[in-house]
Amino acid sequence: MSKAEVAFVESIRDAENLLTHFNSLNTKPPPPEIEVLKRAGLIMTMTAWETYVEDRVAEALRVRLAPLSGSSIAALIETKLAEEIKRLHNPASQQTVQLFRDYVDVDLSQHCFGAYCWVSPRLRRRTVQVCRPRLLCRSDLSRFAECPPAWRR
Repeated sequence: MSKAEVAFVESIRDAENLLTHFNSLNTKPPPPEIEVLKRAGLIMTMTAWETYVEDRVAEALRVRLAPLSGSSIAALIETKLAEEIKRLHNPASQQTVQLFRDYVDVDLSQHCFGAYCWVSPRLRRRTVQVCRPRLLCRSDLSRFAECPPAWRR
């Protein structure tokens, strides 16, 4: 298991704890004051995902550049990746696919993770979930919390 994955799993656990707390307070209909727990869980999940993508590509690049360790070309590539990561916020599928393609020669464009498939040029849903109108469905949080198994190399 990569260090990025370990950190991701830890971060997702916090989001799941918020959802569990929401479920324990939930009544039908849910009181408006506890909706903040679902929103906070989603924000934590998206932050965990962003951090995972950034850390995982950096981790894979370090392994790939190990034979060039200490060389100026390795330093240049690492600097270029660091600059791109600074511009990467809430990574969309196209950005993520391109980042992995450019730096670690992994093509994610045809991999499916949970309910999502990475299909160029954008992420497409394999299934459509319908939920009652509200800010966030419980199933949304669970779906975002899935760890992509293909990235566990």
